[in-house]
Amino acid sequence: HEADGSTNNGIFQISSRKWCKNFTPNVPNQCQMYCSDLLNPNLKDTVICAMKIIQEPQGLSS
Repeated sequence: HEADGSTNNGIFQISSRKWCKNFTPNVPNQCQMYCSDLLNPNLKDTVICAMKIIQEPQGLSS
């Protein structure tokens, strides 16, 4: 959990600030998934989200 209320989720520690839907309303959801989905042992959705992040200009530093 971060000071701003966001969370880092799953094996890649994907942030709820931009990439997944958490309990905070009105935040971007670029991967179009719930953050809890990133905790699933089936890593397919997590890898798909990570691939979207990599394609961004900031890449994994995002």
